[in-house]
Amino acid sequence: MDKDIKNEIEKKEEGQSGQDGKKQYTVSKFSYTIRVFVALYLLYTVWELRRTPFETTGTERIVFIVAIIAFLAFAIIIGGTSLRALIKKEYAENDPGFFGKGKDEK
Repeated sequence: MDKDIKNEIEKKEEGQSGQDGKKQYTVSKFSYTIRVFVALYLLYTVWELRRTPFETTGTERIVFIVAIIAFLAFAIIIGGTSLRALIKKEYAENDPGFFGKGKDEK
């Protein structure tokens, strides 16, 4: 029993093909959705910070500019990769969902 579980974990970690020859993904659809919301929040933060560099001077101005650029870059990377994965359906098929039950379990 323990060997079966260990082999399944190793197979998922290595990204090997499943029994039907399709690649198994370990990240759930819910995780990708949360990442998209995080990216949207970062974009909202950038939007709110857009006037701040003009209202500050000196070192604070540089810090805000760097923060805006970093937040924007992370939002694009996180949001873009997560949206791509959602569109291509590159997520775990047997998603446990909110209550811990898989699609096959009832």
